[in-house]
Amino acid sequence: MHDLELPRVGSRSIEAWRENYDWDDSLIGTCAEIADLVEDQFEAIAERCKRHVLATAAGQRMRVQVDREEYAREGAAFLRDRYRDPLGPAWSRTICDYALTAIGYGVPPSALFGQFAFAHSQILAALLDRLGDDAARFARLSDAVQRIALAEFDLATEHLRAQDAALVRAERTARSAQFRASISESIEGTTMLGNRIRVQAHGASSAARGMLGKTSEVAAAAEQSAVAMREAAMTA
Repeated sequence: MHDLELPRVGSRSIEAWRENYDWDDSLIGTCAEIADLVEDQFEAIAERCKRHVLATAAGQRMRVQVDREEYAREGAAFLRDRYRDPLGPAWSRTICDYALTAIGYGVPPSALFGQFAFAHSQILAALLDRLGDDAARFARLSDAVQRIALAEFDLATEHLRAQDAALVRAERTARSAQFRASISESIEGTTMLGNRIRVQAHGASSAARGMLGKTSEVAAAAEQSAVAMREAAMTA
């Protein structure tokens, strides 16, 4: 049955996480009992959940996702996964995907968990309607409902935290790569500037030597002219 890839819950494996909520190995049997009692209400419950979500400000942010005919059918299928295979891979994956989708639409976590809470309250109401005065059985089944509710909160919270951490790591890696590239460009630019300065310095040195050579020639010519003038004066 559990043939899908399971998400991890923080640092815990999915199997270790299940043990936190099914400590007495009763959850599978109790959830199956819940499904037997109210599975015929799953479509109606999913439709009420849809209307509830659309009636909220947070729900309007994800209206394009919620206001579809498939949404209620998908919700009913999710309820079957929740109670026919509690804490199973299909249920776990749906929780993680829905949480990421809602957060992606800008739905605050508190509003997301409010949607979960409304769905659980609808299950409890359906159970109470079916069980009537059987308080002991209602209490036993309600215990399973609240375990599932807390498990959903736990799974969604840990999954969102893990996604945030992965995003932070990716951004840090990108910034680090950008910084290294910037340093490399700066070093390359500095090297090129140094090469240009050396070339310019060499040119300036050559020009200076040329000017010094011309100055020497002028000085020699001036000296020769002065000698000639002295000789001419002596002859006169």
